[in-house]
Amino acid sequence: MKKYLILLIIPLLFFSTGCEEESTVVTDPLSLDSELFGVWCLNLDMTNHCVSFGSNGLWTYFFTYDLEENSLPYYYFSSEYWVNDGYIFYDGYNPFLYNVSGNNLSLYNNDDTPPNGNYILQ
Repeated sequence: MKKYLILLIIPLLFFSTGCEEESTVVTDPLSLDSELFGVWCLNLDMTNHCVSFGSNGLWTYFFTYDLEENSLPYYYFSSEYWVNDGYIFYDGYNPFLYNVSGNNLSLYNNDDTPPNGNYILQ
């Protein structure tokens, strides 16, 4: 009888320790700065460099050449972005140091893509 009792108790101990309540991981939404939302452009060497920051957490860099009549934008890249402590972070590149003052956006990073400089809200 003792043998059967042990055979019943051991599986109960084994299965009861392995059944823990699952924890739910809550992730914070991306931190965005509403002052960035819009299209910002910088004219440099006859090329309009533009960055677009959306309220959906996506940003795009594109450019057009002033030399071409009715120039269509050349798409360069797009990815998710978020902001923290005066920096814009995005996939694949070094973060940008940024500052918004009225209709001016100053961008600086080590990659220089898009170019560093003072962009104007379009």
